[in-house]
Amino acid sequence: MSYFNLKVPNEDGIELYARVGANTVKKVKHPFKSVVPPKPTIDTSTIDRDGERSCLKCDKNDFDPDLEYTYLPISREERINGRKE
Repeated sequence: MSYFNLKVPNEDGIELYARVGANTVKKVKHPFKSVVPPKPTIDTSTIDRDGERSCLKCDKNDFDPDLEYTYLPISREERINGRKE
């Protein structure tokens, strides 16, 4: 598992998101890993036949299934602290 630290701008009332995705060391989309948004719905009936990622049912505003990017909201507290972890 990898973690990131992101420097974010000061609080100005504008809603911000971090767009993140899983890449290999060669900087291409990772074939087996994804960044999962907080608290996704899981469809356990599809785990055995369709693979791990297809069981995650994410809100369309949290995850782009075509590019496999996850959008993580940057909270007011993170903006005040200047960091998203």
